[in-house]
Formats: sequence, structure tokens, C-alpha cells
Amino acid sequence: MDDKNLDNQIQMPEHIKKMFEKRRQQSSEVKNSASVSVQNDDLQTLHDETAQSEPLTNSDGKKSKIKKPKKVKEKKSEKKSKKESKQQETFDDNGNKKHKFGKKFWIIITICILCIIGLVIGLVFGLSPQYTKIQAPPNITVHSLSDRTIVSVKENNKAIKYEFKISNDEKSDIIKSDSPSFTFTSYLKNVGEYQIQARYIGKNERENSEYSAVYTYVYRDVLDTPVVNMQSNSLFWQRIANASAYYVYYGTDGSVPLYFTVEQAAETSQTISFDLSALKINPAGKYYLYVQAISQAGSFYTNSNLSAPVEYDIVKQLLSPSDVSYSRSSNVLSFNIDSDEQKDLMITFEITINQTYKYTYKTNFAGTINIDLSPHILAKDITSLSIRALGDDVYLLSSSEVNVKFE
Repeated sequence: MDDKNLDNQIQMPEHIKKMFEKRRQQSSEVKNSASVSVQNDDLQTLHDETAQSEPLTNSDGKKSKIKKPKKVKEKKSEKKSKKESKQQETFDDNGNKKHKFGKKFWIIITICILCIIGLVIGLVFGLSPQYTKIQAPPNITVHSLSDRTIVSVKENNKAIKYEFKISNDEKSDIIKSDSPSFTFTSYLKNVGEYQIQARYIGKNERENSEYSAVYTYVYRDVLDTPVVNMQSNSLFWQRIANASAYYVYYGTDGSVPLYFTVEQAAETSQTISFDLSALKINPAGKYYLYVQAISQAGSFYTNSNLSAPVEYDIVKQLLSPSDVSYSRSSNVLSFNIDSDEQKDLMITFEITINQTYKYTYKTNFAGTINIDLSPHILAKDITSLSIRALGDDVYLLSSSEVNVKFE
């Protein structure tokens, strides 16, 4: 039953009508919250108050009974009152919808979120395994052997692998090894400088050490070995690339030979020649000649190996004694030996007396030599004398015979 029908059925006092009108206006001001059930509850309350104040009368003056609406259960009425109260709180005086939650609520939510984030970060860093970075290798060592070159670092028991970085002007290589060393020879393709670094590899990437300090290894190649030939009294060989000079060695056996420096000719000829007379080899005999290419100063090349030996036979003829004379009165034979050509050379002299008796005298003295012939023959019995220097007739030829003049 609506309000208009209720007004037609009953006649209410003015103060009751005003109270009812006021309540109806208050109810209409609440948007989206008025309902029939709520109005019935208000009417029930209004009828109850009217019944208590004074009885209502009809136009004929008789009391009329007001039909009371069915009572709503208290629990249901309380729930609807709470719901109405909540609905009224969601709008302001201008009809705008208010925020459901207040400022304190959002502060609490923000604090909770920050706490959760802090807890997560603590769990991640607190419960995750801790890794310690391995210390970098202290140094790098390079060993050059006859057949290979080895790079090594100090062993570390925390490392599961060893990483080496090799670079030059052309490229860079990374080598991983199970041991703290590796053979470097296969990476030496060209002469020049190579930068080498190493680091330890741990079980986890966070444990990997930093790279060590750079070790600079200078790879120098050996110059090509000359191929030497001999023709007449000269040596010949082809020009060696990157060589600045050549050493010509000579010796009589396997001992360290003497050498003579040969500057590389400036001309573009590919053939280098050397006149062996420049060696002034003495004494006569069999010699072995070697040639070695010499690198330029500051280059990435080292001197070549010695060439294969070239045999060189030096044959000399001994000089004949000079200023030969004989004194019959003293029975002494005198002569001179050249001090420059045959210095320190042990020479055997053969003295022939009367063309039949031969007497030898050996000396390495240079200069004037006097020989007393008295132990061999009396002066009065000497009719002729001759002298010569004896050689081995292989590399040292005997001198010409000199007839002695008598005084």
C-alpha cells in the first residue's frame, strides 16, 4: 500500500501529516536507496506512533481501525537498516560517490606491500647460496722448448677449468683447459707480439676470477738457413729474406770456429758471393766453412742455423830460407826465416852435405838461425851444402832448395 492510498483511507492530524511528509522528503533524497520494504517499515513506525498518540476518526466521528502491516522480523530489519546506512554513506551532500576506503586504509596497505617486498628480497639474498670470486692468477709463465712452447699459470684448487686469452694484431683466441698449462705452439702463426691473459673458472659463473695482468710474448722466427756452394776460391749462396749480414765461419774440427762478417750487398742481386782469400787462413790444411744469416736489429727474427759445412783445402808452399851462408872457419850455417808468412810455424829444414849426407833441423823460430855443423862433419871435408824447408806434400809443400855459398 503506497502513501497516497493511505492518506485517502484515514484522516490524520496536521502534526502527523507534517512528520510523515518530512520523512518522505528525507527518504527521497537518498539516491538508489529507497525501496518499498523500507517505506513499509517507516509506515509501520508512523502508524505505531499515531496509535499511541490518539485514535484516528472518520468523517462521521467514529473511530476507525488502521490496518497494521505485517511485522518484519527484527533480524531482517536490522540487516536492511545496516544496508541503508552503508548506501547512504557512499554519497556526499552533492550526490557524488565517496571513496569506499579512507586514507588510513591505503597507508596500511602501502606499509604491508613494502614489508612483503622486503621479505622477498631478504629471502632471495639471504637463502640463496653465497659465492666468492676466485682471486686472479698472479702471473703467467712461458717456456720455450726445442719442439714446443708452453704457457702456464699457478694451479688453483678452487678452479674447475683454466681460461687463456691470446691476441695479436690479427685475431684473438680463447682457450679453455682442464690443466693450468697448454701448448702454445699451434697458435704461433706469424712473428710478432702476442698478449696473453689467464683466469680461473669456478663452479659458478660468479666465482670466475678476473683476468691476470697482460703477459707480452714476442715470437721470433728463425731466418732461413743459407745453402752454400763453392766455386774456385769463392763461396756462393742465395740472399736470405730479413737478413742484414752473414757470418762465414771456418775451422779444422768440431770446435767453435772463427768467423768473418760479410755485409749483405745493397744491390738487388739474389746471389751473395765471398772471396775466401779474405779469410787469410793459416796454416795450410783442411778447413770446414759455414755460413749463417744474421737478423736485423730489433726485428722479430733470429739468426739462422749454420749452413751445411763446405770443405776447403788450403795448400801452401813453404818459403825458402833467405840470406843463406856458411863459414868454414866456424863451421856454422846461417839463414833467415820470414817472420810474417811462417810465424809460429814449426818447420823442419833439410840440410844436404856433399849431396849425400842429409841432416834435419826443426824450429818454429822466426828470424836469423845459426846451425853448428861441427858435430856432423869437419869443415875441411865439406865440399857442398844445400838447404830447404820440408812440408808434408799434402797441404804444405816443401820449399825450393837453396845452395849455400862458402865464405
